[in-house]
Amino acid sequence: MKRKTIAMVMLVSIISAGTLFAGRVNASEVNASFVNTNRTANNASLITPGTQSDLALVTFENYTPWTVQCYTNGHFRGVVLPMHSLTVWTGSGYTVLSGQANFVNAMPAIWNSGLLFYYPGGTYSWRLAP
Repeated sequence: MKRKTIAMVMLVSIISAGTLFAGRVNASEVNASFVNTNRTANNASLITPGTQSDLALVTFENYTPWTVQCYTNGHFRGVVLPMHSLTVWTGSGYTVLSGQANFVNAMPAIWNSGLLFYYPGGTYSWRLAP
């Protein structure tokens, strides 16, 4: 019985820790007059910017066996699990994407896109591979 209790506590801890790293859109990045809400679509299209919103949609595609922390212009955007994707809003214009997988007994694996240019209202994806 004690093992079941410990296992349940560990499961709840893992689930609650995963919700702490969900990607967010800052209020300063989104002008409320250009936002549409579509409740029937997936998370990527819950916020649909207008043509003047100066936002671009970026999808981090994780094709690695590791959990990767995702950043745009040095700002943490969320965690993407192995073989999953994470879609976030970022400012249009020149942008740097990066990702980092941390390990206990090794140096972290780091991805850096270099300087990219995103057009307002554009949709882009960045593939992370080992």
